[in-house]
Amino acid sequence: MLLIQQICLTWYQSQKGGKAASVRSGFLKAYPIVVSKIVPTFDCCLHNQSFYQTNNQIVNAKTYHTDFWNRVIKQELDPVRKESFRWRCIRANQWAERCEYQHFGIEELDLEGVRVSLQPDGYHIGYYYDQQRSGRPYRRGHNKDFWNRQSPFFGKDICNETAFVLSQNQYGRIYFNKRNIDMDTGSWWYQLHIVNLIAHFGDLTAHLFTKRQPDFEYRQLADLF
Repeated sequence: MLLIQQICLTWYQSQKGGKAASVRSGFLKAYPIVVSKIVPTFDCCLHNQSFYQTNNQIVNAKTYHTDFWNRVIKQELDPVRKESFRWRCIRANQWAERCEYQHFGIEELDLEGVRVSLQPDGYHIGYYYDQQRSGRPYRRGHNKDFWNRQSPFFGKDICNETAFVLSQNQYGRIYFNKRNIDMDTGSWWYQLHIVNLIAHFGDLTAHLFTKRQPDFEYRQLADLF
C-alpha cells in the first residue's frame, strides 16, 4: 500500500517576510495519522492536511475559516456578499473534514505536481509542472516524456522528471511552492506543498510519517517574489 500525506500551507502578501517568514521556517513537515481511518484493501491512502498563516501564527483550515467568518459577521457588508462568504467558509470546512482521508487505486490518483506509477522495481514518484494548478513561477527543465507521443507532456517545455523510486517500506518527500493571484482583489497568495510518501508493507502505526526521516527528498522551491 502507498501512503501519501499531502500538506499545504497558504499565506498572503502581508505575511511574506520578516517574522512571518521565520515562523514558516518552523512549520512541521509530517503529521501523525489515524490508523482506524485507513482502509488497507485500497492501493493508496491519501491524508490531506491544510494550514493557513495569519500574522505570526499557523492554524489548520477549519480554525482559519471559522475565525474568518467570525470577523466577517462583525462587518457591515452587503447581505449578498456576506452570504457568499458564509457559504465559502462552510464549503471549505466541509471539504477539509470529508476529504481528510481518501482512498484510491494508483491510476485514479490526481495530485497537483506529483505523479505516481507502480513499476516492477517499485513506486516511481515524479514531479511535474501542472499548467492548470501549479501557479507561478512556470517550471521548465528536464521533461522525461518530451518525445513520448502517448504522454500529455509530449513536446512541452516543462519540468517533468522522476523524483525517486520507492521500494518496500521506503519513505520519500517532495517539496514545491507557488504563488497565485486572487482574481477578486488582485493580491498575491502563496503556498508551500509537502508530499510525504511511504511504500508501506506491514502493520500501520500512527507515527509512520513522524518517527523517522525520509530516505529521499526532492525540492522544487522557487523564490516567490
